[in-house]
Amino acid sequence: MATQLGDYLLQKGFITNEDLEEALQYQVIYGGKLGTNLLEMGLIDEEELTTALTKVLGTPAVDPKDLQNISPEVLKLIPEATASAFRCLPVKVEGRRLLLVMEDPNNLQAIDEISFKTGLIVKPLITPEVRFIAATERYYNISRQLRYVDTGHSFVQKKRVRNRKKAEPELKSAPPPPSAAEFEIPLAEHSLDESVPEDSPAVVVAPAKVAPLEIDFEDAVAIGAEQEAGGAVATPPVAAPLRPAADAVEEPEELDELEELEELQEESFLPATLEEYTFEKVSELLAMAEDREEIAELMIGYLANRYDRCALFLIRGGQANGWRAMFAREEVAAFTELEIPLDEPSVLKTVAETRSFYLGQIGRSPFNSMIFQALGGQLPDSALLVPLVMMGRVVSVAYVDSKGVDLSQQVADLQQITNKASMAFEILVLKNKIRMM
Repeated sequence: MATQLGDYLLQKGFITNEDLEEALQYQVIYGGKLGTNLLEMGLIDEEELTTALTKVLGTPAVDPKDLQNISPEVLKLIPEATASAFRCLPVKVEGRRLLLVMEDPNNLQAIDEISFKTGLIVKPLITPEVRFIAATERYYNISRQLRYVDTGHSFVQKKRVRNRKKAEPELKSAPPPPSAAEFEIPLAEHSLDESVPEDSPAVVVAPAKVAPLEIDFEDAVAIGAEQEAGGAVATPPVAAPLRPAADAVEEPEELDELEELEELQEESFLPATLEEYTFEKVSELLAMAEDREEIAELMIGYLANRYDRCALFLIRGGQANGWRAMFAREEVAAFTELEIPLDEPSVLKTVAETRSFYLGQIGRSPFNSMIFQALGGQLPDSALLVPLVMMGRVVSVAYVDSKGVDLSQQVADLQQITNKASMAFEILVLKNKIRMM
C-alpha cells in the first residue's frame, strides 16, 4: 500500500521525489507508515493524506468528530484483545451496520470474524495512522509505541513551503580529528561527586579516527569493506537469554497457524544467547535485517555481550528518547519512557551537536541524572557514547559502560558496529526505494 500511496501523492503533485525520498529515510529510522512520516514532517497535511488513503484503499474515511465520543455500548461490541489483534475500532452502529475504523480495511478475515461475533454488517472506514493510534489508546488503553508522539493538537505539523529550507538547523561541524600524538586519552581524574562540574567539558573527546558514517544512496551499495576492531573484550562468564520469557498472553482465536509460524520464523532470525552476538555474526545479520527493531536487537545484543551496561537512544525532533537498554544482561523495561530534551545541558546534547564520540566521566546535571536513573541508578566511573549518523544528522546514540574495561580501547570497535548499523538502515532505505519504483 505504501507504493500506491507514494505514487498517488507524486501524481497529484502533493509531494516531490525529494520529499518521498526523505520520508522513506525517516520511515526506516523511526518506523510508522509512509503517510505518517510525510504528515509529521510537514510534507503533506492531514486532509491530503486522508484523501489519498481513501483513493488508494477505496474506503471512505471516518469523520474525525465521530472518534471523539464513542459510546461504551459500541466499544463493548469488540473486546480489547480483538481490537488489538485486528487493528480496528468500532465507531457507531447504524441500524444493522457497524461502522468500523480499520488500519487495513482489506482484511477480509477480520471483517468476517467481527461480523460473525457481533451479528452486524461491518462497514470499514479509514483514518490516518496517528488518529487511529491516539483513539485506540484513549478507548482501549492500548499504549502507543515511542514512535507515535503528538506533534501538535491535531497530531500534525504545519505543511512546509515548497523549496523549503530543512526543518532542522544545520549541525555544527565537528572539530578536526586528533593527531596520533593527541589520541592518547587520559580519563578524568575526579570522581563523580559534587566537585564534578555540571556537564563538564573536560571529558569531551575529539572525533575518533574512524569518522561517523555519512553515505548517500549511491554509496550504500558499496558496503563490503570492513575494518578489524582491536582492544580487549570483557565478556561476562554467565550465559543468559537476551529476552526474558514473556508472560503468557491470551490471544484471540483469529490468529491462524500461518501467522504463528511467521512469528516463530522471526524469532529464529536472532541468536539465542548473548555469547552468540559476536562481531562477525552481528555483521552478517545486520545485512539481512528487515526492520529497525531487528537492527536495535542486534546492536543491543552485541553490546550486552561485551559491557555491563548498554543503551540505545533515538534522536528526533530536538529530543532523545530511550529505545533499548540492558543492565547486567537484563532488559531495562522502563527505559523507553525516558525523554531528554536536547536544548538543555546533557551528555546526549553534546554528542548530538558535535557528532563525535564522548569518553570519560559524566558531569552532574539534572538530565544526566535522569539518564542514569533510567539505566538503573548507578553512576559509572567512565562511559562511552558513539553517535549513529544518517542524513547528515545524529539519529541514534549508543551508550556503554563497564567496570574493569578500558573504554578508550573500545572506541574503534563501538564505532565500527555503529557504522554497520547505519549501513543496515541505508540498505532498508534502498529496499523501500526499490519497492517504490
